Amino acid sequence: MRVFWVASMCTWWVAVGLTGCGGGSASTTDAPAISPQAGASAPAPLAADAILLQNIRAGMSDAAVHNVLDDLPWGPPSVWQPGFAYVQGDVVRGLEGDESHQYIAMTASGPSSTVGPGPSGAGDGPIQDGGVTWYYDGEVRLPRADPGQAAVRWGRPSDLLKDWPGFQTVTPSLEAPVGKFGGGIVALDPGMPVPVVTVFGGNGGTQARPIYQAPATASLTFSTDSDRVLLQSFNAIYPRQRMVIEVNGRRLSDGQVSLPADTALINPGGFEIDFSQTSLKGLAKQIRIRTTEGFAITAYRLITEAGSRIWVEPSPHHWKLAVEGDSLTQGGYNTPYQPGQDWVTQMGQLIGCDDVSNLAQGGTGFISDNGGRKTRYEQRVERLASLQADVYLIAGNHNDSSYPREQQIEAALSYLRRLRALQPDAVIVVAGNNPLQGESTVAGPIVEAEKNLRTAFDLWADPNALFLPISTDPGGPWITGSGAVDHPMGDGNMDHFYITRDGHPLQRGVDYFARRYARALAGLFQSP
Repeated sequence: MRVFWVASMCTWWVAVGLTGCGGGSASTTDAPAISPQAGASAPAPLAADAILLQNIRAGMSDAAVHNVLDDLPWGPPSVWQPGFAYVQGDVVRGLEGDESHQYIAMTASGPSSTVGPGPSGAGDGPIQDGGVTWYYDGEVRLPRADPGQAAVRWGRPSDLLKDWPGFQTVTPSLEAPVGKFGGGIVALDPGMPVPVVTVFGGNGGTQARPIYQAPATASLTFSTDSDRVLLQSFNAIYPRQRMVIEVNGRRLSDGQVSLPADTALINPGGFEIDFSQTSLKGLAKQIRIRTTEGFAITAYRLITEAGSRIWVEPSPHHWKLAVEGDSLTQGGYNTPYQPGQDWVTQMGQLIGCDDVSNLAQGGTGFISDNGGRKTRYEQRVERLASLQADVYLIAGNHNDSSYPREQQIEAALSYLRRLRALQPDAVIVVAGNNPLQGESTVAGPIVEAEKNLRTAFDLWADPNALFLPISTDPGGPWITGSGAVDHPMGDGNMDHFYITRDGHPLQRGVDYFARRYARALAGLFQSP
């Protein structure tokens, strides 16, 4: 999806224009134009620490010319195969005239068709292929593999290590993590009989019965001069396990590394990244693994070649971002299709933030607790604050839109005051609302809820906070119209980004949000 509307990152960073403390461009099309608004004024000055703002701006400047989402991957996606057990998020190249197109699997209830050419065309709508539903994902960015593309193999560690002449083992701990863990709360997994470092997200249960699930995206980053790296699980690797692997700031491909659905449990399991037949052999390499679930498989044990080194490369512009929100932020029902493809993680990559955590929980808000099945924002604010982030982004209150105006204002104001008490020095960005499918951003509950949130923000009057309008963006709402890819209305970009099945955006819509949030934050933090 990245290729649908992306202009040069440098272009949107230099040319972005925003009004007041808001964000967004003057365009409301599917491919937002990156041009300054007439009469655009700089955001109000922040009281934030000058070094923090310097790091944020430097990171954004670097990301404008080099970031993993816009840089070419090491290789193309795999070619579509008939009768193959794909999993959600797998990306393939087409056949027979569709070789330049790539497609992403939205759902996979069974193998692909055993007859026919597989997914084809470049339309917006779904493409049914046996048990797989594909969507067009843009054009193949790299037709042939780069000589540095590593090979990845799954299996039992004992089998993968059979042809290694010698190796050394490192077990990460909280005191000596070896790699840099990100995406959420870094802790020992209480469900393991031995210490296993794991990343946890927000509370998916109630306050009385918390369920600390995996975050939308967890990551492990480390550098090594070993040409073979094996990451071992303490327990079994299960079918449908999927990851995105980056090497030296480039994805292996626009696809993902996945264990096919018809694979039996591998117990104990692991996977090997092999550079021995590549142009990176003998060189230092930075490796980042992103995953959405079962993160312990990448964290229990790291095995490298005998005599090799493993270390953490310091970031030149370190700053930390933590985000709270609802399902549109967490990833919705069917997204993110791939690890790292929630809009929060993508946005972090686009603005040069090296430590991003998405602790959003679907069905919740400042008031809403999903009918008593989950927690409100304020009931989990201590957990969010424990991340000790430099910047907190609170992403709207969609699920509160049916509550009375005064209740919305009071709940938001109470939350913001509590977060500030816990984090007196952090920058806090309060963002407005995006809709579900069919909801209006011209008038009605979503727009009124954003106005109520802005009222709470203004009453709060915090000198180290910024408001980011979305449905009330002076340049126009980010989402327009009332249709969907499976029910187009021809009245806005909702036709391209949303689906009626559950009212949430497709992955291409999530990618669009990432670009819009990134551009808006760039404007909020631009030099006065």
